[in-house]
Amino acid sequence: MNQKLVSTLLETLESTVFCFGEIVPDMITSDEMIAYEIEFTGGAQGKIQLVIDAVLGETMASNLLGVDVSVLHDEMIDDAIREILNILCGRILTSQYGEETVFDLGLPHGVNSQELLQEAIHLLIDDMPLSLSFNFGKLKD
Repeated sequence: MNQKLVSTLLETLESTVFCFGEIVPDMITSDEMIAYEIEFTGGAQGKIQLVIDAVLGETMASNLLGVDVSVLHDEMIDDAIREILNILCGRILTSQYGEETVFDLGLPHGVNSQELLQEAIHLLIDDMPLSLSFNFGKLKD
């Protein structure tokens, strides 16, 4: 497992949405999982997918937006999770390829599939699952 990628994921979740994760060896699912992905091109191309428990998504949205979970509606949660994935993607690409490599990020979007990409990191946050999977292409010359 790419330790720099794991550190970037954990640090970003802690500093952005105040969630502290514990690495687990395999994907754990719950009754209601939601999935989002973002594609990128430029210095390399690929995609990153975030699969999380729906309740964890609400918690993360609440923490990002600084509002109580009770005032959130579906669109706010959806927008917040997309922004979290956008932030994760930017920080992960910078950690993997450096600050000089330029990327074009697609728009994060919800996906129906929870089939993970090539490599994945699995976490438990307050006993709720989160998996981040990714497929990085080769660095372009």
